[in-house]
This record gives sequence, structure tokens and C-alpha cells, in this order.
Amino acid sequence: MFNAISTDFLSSCSTNNKIVGQRFEIQQHNETIGSIYFSADYAHIRGIEKGTAKFS
Repeated sequence: MFNAISTDFLSSCSTNNKIVGQRFEIQQHNETIGSIYFSADYAHIRGIEKGTAKFS
């Protein structure tokens, strides 16, 4: 099990514009299992099929 995103990470996104427009791959055991894209208004999370993700 893993936490894809920590709440501290998400809360910092709203104040750090450098993350806007960036895409991140989520990996577990050297396998890409999803991606996250950040826009100014939302985070688009795709492909998480394994493990658990926590959002708040």
C-alpha cells in the first residue's frame, strides 16, 4: 500500500504556481501505475489501480 499524495503536498500546490502545468508519473516497484497533471484549478489523477490513495 502507498499514499500517492500527501495532504501537505496538495495544500502546497495552491500557493506554488511552479507546479501548474506539470505532469508527474506515479511509480510503485519501478512500474508506472498512474500520473498526475496539475492545472490552475484541479489535479487530474489517472490510472491508479493498485494500492490506496488518500485525498483530503
